[in-house]
Amino acid sequence: KASAIVAACTVLPTATAAFMNFTVYSSPVQLRYGEVFNSLQGPLRLPAEVVNRYADGKSALAITGFDVDMVRRGEDGSEIKVKLDDHYLHHYALNLGSDSAMQKMLGMAHEDPMFARMLSGCHAMKRTAVHSFNTKLRKEQGQSGVGKILVLGSASGAEYRNNPQRFEKPFRAVVVKPEVWVPLLHIINTKGSTSSKMPWSP
Repeated sequence: KASAIVAACTVLPTATAAFMNFTVYSSPVQLRYGEVFNSLQGPLRLPAEVVNRYADGKSALAITGFDVDMVRRGEDGSEIKVKLDDHYLHHYALNLGSDSAMQKMLGMAHEDPMFARMLSGCHAMKRTAVHSFNTKLRKEQGQSGVGKILVLGSASGAEYRNNPQRFEKPFRAVVVKPEVWVPLLHIINTKGSTSSKMPWSP
């Protein structure tokens, strides 16, 4: 089986601290030839230094840019980029926010099949479900923004490689109390088997 992992690298500043970089990895995705993965993962924890830095809510994570790649990781920690004719990343959406907000959103999806489809189907590329959820939270909590979930990507796909995503001044993507992320990944195994004796791709 082939194993693919999407890595996202984010750059962020604060008003009182220097720029900071961090890298996160999705859970491994294993597909046979022709199989498709189009699902949410997680919630996955953000690095402890990121969570701790913004835990008191006095400052917010302000993202200035991010890079996405799809790699295979060896047991020794080595990484190899996955070619598009091996596994094709059709699109992705990276949801970031507090653990409580993310659990609440996923709980809504568990109870409402229509909302669940909006989180992972074509509506996800337009961020419809997350915008709807954020509107609901704003009505419940006011304008604090503590529960707001941020989405990066959405309709982005195979053009991710060598195409850095940046937010020039004064624009930033802001998250209050970032704790977890939930990636939506749509990946297709496009690499055929090299052996006719095998009923599936290696």
